[in-house]
Amino acid sequence: MKSGICKLIPLALMITAVACWMAPTAAPQGPPETPAIEPAAGNEIHLTYSLANAPAEIEAIAEALGVERIAYVRPGLYTRGNADRTIRTFNREKAEKNLEAIKAICDGAVWIITDIEKKHRRVVRHPKNYTEAEVKEAVEQYVACWSWFRSHWPNALLFEWNLSNAREAGVYIFAEELVLEHLDGFAVSLFWRDKANWRDMRERIVAHANTLVAPHDKIVIAGIGARYKIKHEHGVTEFAPVSREVIDAMIEIAFGGDVVFLWSNAHKRLPNPPGSENVLTERLKGMDDPLAHVNAHMVLILAEMRLKAAETEVLEKEEELEE
Repeated sequence: MKSGICKLIPLALMITAVACWMAPTAAPQGPPETPAIEPAAGNEIHLTYSLANAPAEIEAIAEALGVERIAYVRPGLYTRGNADRTIRTFNREKAEKNLEAIKAICDGAVWIITDIEKKHRRVVRHPKNYTEAEVKEAVEQYVACWSWFRSHWPNALLFEWNLSNAREAGVYIFAEELVLEHLDGFAVSLFWRDKANWRDMRERIVAHANTLVAPHDKIVIAGIGARYKIKHEHGVTEFAPVSREVIDAMIEIAFGGDVVFLWSNAHKRLPNPPGSENVLTERLKGMDDPLAHVNAHMVLILAEMRLKAAETEVLEKEEELEE
């Protein structure tokens, strides 16, 4: 184990160095094209990230750490919602209108993640609770969405964010069958909730997804959310950064899949518009420059991911030598 630790020292020093020179930028740069990368094979784990409007410093740090860009495509680019925001449905016309923006995210990507939630997600998870027409509509709009993305990026692997997060067999059978029929695997969420059974539940979700893809040529993406929600009075929701302890737990659980996916829309949320019901911990604490703290938090998670990957690789090599 001592040799493994020694091999990690240069990486740790490099992470410290890039974190020290990082500072917020005035204007985020557009995303560079990502070269095609072969999907993970065997026990290989890919580290990926998607940060909304990430500043150039974080982009550079991710590249230096070998953390790959993943194409998470926010639903606002290809869906339309109803008046009370309870339904989001794929809209081909809107997708075509926003094609250039979507291409900026997806061109050159190995993995593409779409995200249509709200009622349609509930319908495919619990089809017995809805009419035959509602189930048909939900399935058709999902398939239309995925077909549209496949038509533009036929060589990418396609996923739907958190469509099925079952912890065991027999819970979301219909949703799981939909994924296995149309997609390249499962993209499950490790979103933090302050509950005693959080870790056990998330470990079971990743393990169950692995059993589902095992008979197929498909993979599991485990997504880490950089923040979690705290409900306050008067309908105010605080988006607080997860602690280092939770980050460590998230990464350990995510390593049970094939791809570790760090996602954050923190840069999109800062600064908050006046009167917004969504607030960030840094705003509540009255910090003058919260973005610097958000950036530092992102670097911490990227560094934790890379260090865990390096440590795992060293341990695997040592185990091979002992055999």
